[in-house]
Amino acid sequence: TKLRELTFTSNKVKRIPVEIGKIGKNLKELAMNGNPIQAPPRDVWTKGTVATMKFCEQILEARHKKEFIYSNKEIGTYPIDIELLVDRPANENGDQGPYGVKKIDLSNNKIRRIPENIGANNTVEHLDLSKNLISQ
Repeated sequence: TKLRELTFTSNKVKRIPVEIGKIGKNLKELAMNGNPIQAPPRDVWTKGTVATMKFCEQILEARHKKEFIYSNKEIGTYPIDIELLVDRPANENGDQGPYGVKKIDLSNNKIRRIPENIGANNTVEHLDLSKNLISQ
């Protein structure tokens, strides 16, 4: 695509679609301020267009590789985008992941808590949350 600039400021967007990672390197500006964005994590999208695009690309790659490796990225929250990768029942938004990811590595970050629905992931065999700031 030739899309170089995408602006959706001051809306009610909660989740940036991971498919945005398909746009490629032509996208130079992704303006999304003024939205209650929950995914990707704030620690990702506040770093700008390149960081957001790389995160989305990694989510898309994980669908095929069956593993999501996102260690040493200094994120402070567990990415809810993982719901889109694992086999699990639909959540309240209807999101469910049909991709069967088996390995998730979020080690060496700053994640402070584990989501309550962590047990709903039906396919994950290895989840690495070591060296984070988890206290509960």
